[in-house]
Amino acid sequence: SYPKGLELLTAPLSFLPGYGFLLAFQIWIYLSIALFLHLLARKRTGNPTLLLFFFFFLSSVGNMAITAKTDNLTLLVQLMSLYFYERGERKNSLAMLLFSYSLKPTAVVFSTLLLIGFFFDSLLSGKLASFFFFEKEGKKHFSLLGSPREGSTPLFLCALFFTSIVTLRSFLITGLPFSTTFTGIFKAIGFRVKWPFNLDAHVDYSGALSLQETLLSFGKRLFFFLFYPVGEDMAHVGIAWSGIAFPAILFLAAGNALKMILCRFSPREKKEKGDVKDIELPLVFFLISFFSLLSFVMLWQIDGNYYSLWECLALLLAFGSPLWKKEEERQKSKWTILLAPFLYLPALLTTLLTSWAGAVGFTPIDPINKGYYNHFSVEMEKQAERGSLPLFLKMAENPRNHVLAVSQTPDCYRIPCVVESITDVEGSGGSPGLYDDPLYFAWFLKWAKTDYIYIEKSFLEEEREARAKEMLIQMANLGILIEPEFANLTKTQESLPEYLLVKVNQSRLEYAWRE
Repeated sequence: SYPKGLELLTAPLSFLPGYGFLLAFQIWIYLSIALFLHLLARKRTGNPTLLLFFFFFLSSVGNMAITAKTDNLTLLVQLMSLYFYERGERKNSLAMLLFSYSLKPTAVVFSTLLLIGFFFDSLLSGKLASFFFFEKEGKKHFSLLGSPREGSTPLFLCALFFTSIVTLRSFLITGLPFSTTFTGIFKAIGFRVKWPFNLDAHVDYSGALSLQETLLSFGKRLFFFLFYPVGEDMAHVGIAWSGIAFPAILFLAAGNALKMILCRFSPREKKEKGDVKDIELPLVFFLISFFSLLSFVMLWQIDGNYYSLWECLALLLAFGSPLWKKEEERQKSKWTILLAPFLYLPALLTTLLTSWAGAVGFTPIDPINKGYYNHFSVEMEKQAERGSLPLFLKMAENPRNHVLAVSQTPDCYRIPCVVESITDVEGSGGSPGLYDDPLYFAWFLKWAKTDYIYIEKSFLEEEREARAKEMLIQMANLGILIEPEFANLTKTQESLPEYLLVKVNQSRLEYAWRE
């Protein structure tokens, strides 16, 4: 149900025999983020070198560079939007914000906040009208898509077209233009979530708490997010944590942002007022800070990668403030250089020890290769070693086979066909509640056009998967799972093989669908 802009852009790489091409693309994106941070910081009188030093040890951004996730590309596009805005190319800036909506659901929140910040900055500086009106031969001309000086109209139209296509896909599948974000608002204005999606079942938990409990929960989460990300609701923070340096960076950034706003509007600061012409950076920083902190109250489980834009804006303000004088810069560079060795080791350790890859790790070094790592052939060897190769090959016979994998993620995604994990089907990305009735699950199998269910015994033995096991047994008793007779196998736990591929009885599903 997520927007698939990144998948569309990288589709040609998906047909190559190794995953390394996608990862290489992500590493180039990571380096591009560093480049744009440097370009943004260079316009200020701060310390771009120190900024980049701390950026490369923000494991929250670094860990995303070794995944196929959309976070880093979204961050890059958002920073490009800020860069274009500061250059006066507001049409290009708007194009980048539009493009970000095609990449990640949370971009609807954070990119919109950037747009609001840019709008207020243009309003306060009196530049708003210049976006639509431009002078030519002494006459003012109106342009709906922005004046030629504001950037490229073809770039804006391309971004609009691409995002429209991706958004239309989300709408046709889920019934909402943007899934998992603002679900309640879209439903209130007449949109209807299509079955079997249940997109707002896991978002908000703040309404069940009293004011005192909410404040206590917020304080606890803020401390854990900044210093000690442990616990079930912090599981996704720990693997994309910003590290121990971030609280100090945040403190410096907030101080500089506040001073910039005071210098811009306070008559007492006339001497320094000339140094602060635009306040878009502190404006968007405070906006995104407020909503980032608000998410600690609203969401049951927060992800560390939600806040990468917040962290990069903090870096720009902490080490790239226009209020740094040359003398102050020298003094600050002295103590930051002294502080660097103490921050280096823990930052390096958090980068090495935290990763979205988790226990999967990296592929081993292969000195004799064809210029790429053939992950498919390595996976075949692994499947042969553990005895699941015949089932793997059967599923891989047709790339269009639809398989529901009752097994560990992300391992099951290596099967080269249309694979969906049972964890995602009934979990936060899918439809909580599908296990409530066997008929619901039968409907889902029909809706998803499921051909096979792939089962790993070790996965079903986990305590938290007891409901999944019970549901499979009910499916078997209804005659929906055949070849082999799964119902007979589940009567005794010992009879269940380590790896099992069960065919779905399509005619029985048709009956359940009509019923």
